[in-house]
Amino acid sequence: MRKFFMKLGRLILNNFWLKAISLIFACMTWFYVMNMIENTTGKTILAKVLPSYSKMITKKIYVKPVLVENPPDGFKVKVNEVTIDPPYFILAGPRHVLEGINALETMPVSISRFKDTAKVDAEIAPASHSLDTESLSVKVTIPIEKIEENKEN
Repeated sequence: MRKFFMKLGRLILNNFWLKAISLIFACMTWFYVMNMIENTTGKTILAKVLPSYSKMITKKIYVKPVLVENPPDGFKVKVNEVTIDPPYFILAGPRHVLEGINALETMPVSISRFKDTAKVDAEIAPASHSLDTESLSVKVTIPIEKIEENKEN
């Protein structure tokens, strides 16, 4: 038993300072990367793509709102004026995953209860089984106006 502990001690103490410095650099790198991930906001690389050995690419992908139902009677949506913030995300990942994705869509947003311009937080719908979009969301501004009735005399 004593020989075992002597061998273990030699194994640990052999090149001890080299091992200690390597451990310090590894910890510093880990903290740096974790800090960069936590501080990532806005129109930057936000989506996680599962690991692959394919060639990696980046791609700017715009977000399309998915509006469901109709506004209450007497109101209409100004479809051409619907805005999304951020309007796109830059995704990084394997070519075979991102080549098939031309747009991201929001989860369905019901507009049946709005009688005025609405600002809604919408999550991004899953686009691929290899693409993690759970943490992605956008703010959708939906302009709704009252329909003016023409009164003829």
